[in-house]
Amino acid sequence: EMIEREKLVDGAYTLLGFKKSGGVSRTTMTDGEKVYTMSKPTVTALDGDSFGVKVNYHLSIPFEVFGKKVADIDVPVEIISKYTER
Repeated sequence: EMIEREKLVDGAYTLLGFKKSGGVSRTTMTDGEKVYTMSKPTVTALDGDSFGVKVNYHLSIPFEVFGKKVADIDVPVEIISKYTER
């Protein structure tokens, strides 16, 4: 059975809370008083001898000292999820 790579990409965007085209460019998550901001990811279908997706995005994390926000730390994130048949 053939894997539809475009459906993998669409599903990844949906799971992350974004639309493939249009929609919001950032989403905000709250953990108590801290607010984390995630940029819209770039999702790419993998090809070759495996199938899956590669997801890239930036996460902005507040850095606090003595309860006061000093800066936002930008963390680049890359996640690869793939299946390779042996």
